[in-house]
Amino acid sequence: MLRFYLILCTGVILLTCFSGCKPSLPYEIVPFSGTVTYQGKPAPNTEIIFAPEIGRPSNGRTDANGRFTMIYTVQYNGVQKGKGKFFFQTSRMIGDNSIVSELQKVLEKYGAENTPLQFDIQKAEKNFEIKLE
Repeated sequence: MLRFYLILCTGVILLTCFSGCKPSLPYEIVPFSGTVTYQGKPAPNTEIIFAPEIGRPSNGRTDANGRFTMIYTVQYNGVQKGKGKFFFQTSRMIGDNSIVSELQKVLEKYGAENTPLQFDIQKAEKNFEIKLE
């Protein structure tokens, strides 16, 4: 009988310790969302990436209204705190061909190698604005 209670208690302790636990991360992640606009209008269906100077990137996709939420991993939404750059993947754009065609030309200047969108992110953001020219 004592052995049964010992096994039961061990099981309850293990279940309590491991249920719902997320793995720890080496960097602090903050929730991050906002809007991408081009000439004052939403930039729809565009893949956006935040690449920190050190660490792993986060990505997101704008909706029809240009809104996006960054995703760090399947379990964590947000971006890694610190300095980094935003850039866009034009090869993965979807939607109305006329809008996509115009945005693809504009977004070429916001690619991974030449983006001017450098930021130092230190806090969570719900309404971060990225204005493209």
